[in-house]
This record gives sequence, structure tokens and C-alpha cells, in this order.
Amino acid sequence: MHRNLVVSVLVGSLMIGAALISVIVAMTTTASSPKTALLVIDVQPEWYSQSHVSQLFPGLAANMTRLLQISRNHSSQIEVVHIRAHYSYNNTDIDGLDLAKWMKSFKELNPEKPVEIDGTHSVEPFAAEVGDEKLFMKATFDGFLGTGLHEYLRGKGVERLLLSGLITSVCVQATACGGFTRGYRLELVSDCCGDRSLERHQMATALYGDYMYKLTTVKELEMELNKA
Repeated sequence: MHRNLVVSVLVGSLMIGAALISVIVAMTTTASSPKTALLVIDVQPEWYSQSHVSQLFPGLAANMTRLLQISRNHSSQIEVVHIRAHYSYNNTDIDGLDLAKWMKSFKELNPEKPVEIDGTHSVEPFAAEVGDEKLFMKATFDGFLGTGLHEYLRGKGVERLLLSGLITSVCVQATACGGFTRGYRLELVSDCCGDRSLERHQMATALYGDYMYKLTTVKELEMELNKA
């Protein structure tokens, strides 16, 4: 009886020890795995449903919906972060920077385009933030400049960025440059981006794909996550 009790206690201790080791290994693996953030950039009516871009890239809404669903289903691996434009002539002192100076030159070059844009609440419904997903308002094309985005991502341990949104050759590209120079690994989800023409989108991805960022698609990302 006593011997059986001792054996039972030893077996139980070994099982508990094995369980603890499994937990520690899992925690270590999670902690050491590079975390990913999905950046949803400028998916606003000004550049999609209220423009011709929606006709050029009709699949963007469905693709973006799927991308967000996949990312949210893998929230332990991917954090969804939203970035939208707030262009104002009053943005003259953001962290000591005058981030409104560019607007005068842009207006001179593009007199037909609106310059002041407030995307605080202006977003396509399929790309709106859910729950406590973080939203950053940018004053320039670059989602990192004067926004606190880098500090936030660094605090979360993010090393890899998935880029999506509008416009491929403008704000998506400028944000890619900002992320690249700060040392992030970049992947552009090509079927979740759009531009003012198909040619511009294709030229941008041809220029910078496999140079500044890797190119991927929603389907490829889903396959990658399913294998993990």
C-alpha cells in the first residue's frame, strides 16, 4: 500500500513537471517569435468609394475584409493597426515639426485635388477598426512621421509589418519607406492595395517588390498561418 502510494506520488510529480516544461517552452517560443502587425493605411472614401479607384480595384473590399478576418482570427500573432489621414494647415507643431508645409507645394502641383482631409471618422466600413484596435492619424504621406507609430510597435515587440491600403504608390509606399528605415521586415499584401491607375500600382510593386518589401497576397498569408 505504502509502495503504491509512493509510486503514484512520483508519477504525479513527473506529469506535473512535464506539463510545466511544456508551458515554459510554449511561452518561450511565443516570446521569441517575431510579432507581426497589419497596417491598414488610408482606406477612406476619398480614395476609394468616392473615386474611380473602386472601379479599378473592385476586389479590394472583399480582399481587405478577408485579410482583416484572418488577422483577427490570429490576434496572438498579428496585431491590426489602422492609419488614416488628417491633413490640415493647422498641423504646424506636431512634436516640434511643421507637418503642414508640404501641403502648399502639393496644392500647387495638384490644384484639382483636395488637400485638407480629416479621416478621424471617415473610413470605408469594411476597413473600420474593431474593439480596441489602435488608430493613428498621420499629417503627411508617411504613417510613421509625427504619429508615435514606431514607439507603439516597438513597445509591442513588432518586427514584421504587413502593408495594405491606399494609395499604393503614395501613402502605402511612403509608410513602407518609414518602416524600412526603422528596421522592420516588410511585406506588401498586393491584392489589398489600390492606386489611381492599374499601371501605377503595377509599377510601384515592380520597383519596390523584393527590393524594399516582399510581395504577398491574402491567400498566401492564409496558407502561411494555417501551416504555423
